[in-house]
Amino acid sequence: MAITEEYAAIQAGLKKRFFSKKSNQPAENCPPGSVIQNPFSSRLVENLISEAWMVSHKAVKTKCTNKAVQYALLKDEIGIGMGDPLLAFLNSLCYSHQISNGAISLPEPIYQADALAGRGAKNYGCLKKNDPTDIPGMNPPMEKSSLLNSTRFTA
Repeated sequence: MAITEEYAAIQAGLKKRFFSKKSNQPAENCPPGSVIQNPFSSRLVENLISEAWMVSHKAVKTKCTNKAVQYALLKDEIGIGMGDPLLAFLNSLCYSHQISNGAISLPEPIYQADALAGRGAKNYGCLKKNDPTDIPGMNPPMEKSSLLNSTRFTA
């Protein structure tokens, strides 16, 4: 049985803003779930990488602009492409945040991975700064009956 793979790169914090414009009305924020496909397609990456920008969340204030997140499909062995099924799946992952019942800009697994990596880097930095000796020996294995097994540690 061959294993097929799908790789997508997700980039947030971009300086690009997208607006929706209706006739005879001022420009306004894109509604949540808006997808912009290949607005800046260049001749170098046009055939190699399929990319799209998606606004999964609404703006915090009416005057602010919501930031779009860029999605690039790097490897597509399954053959679904950067179409509606993949973008709908990525958009639905933005609605599964633990703390908020609304959508967030990034898919939840990406958001959690970033938060956990940042927390781990800070913990490791403090441990290395305060006591740089034998780090693995300082942490006994966690028991299955431990209180941490039922504790949410990312909030």
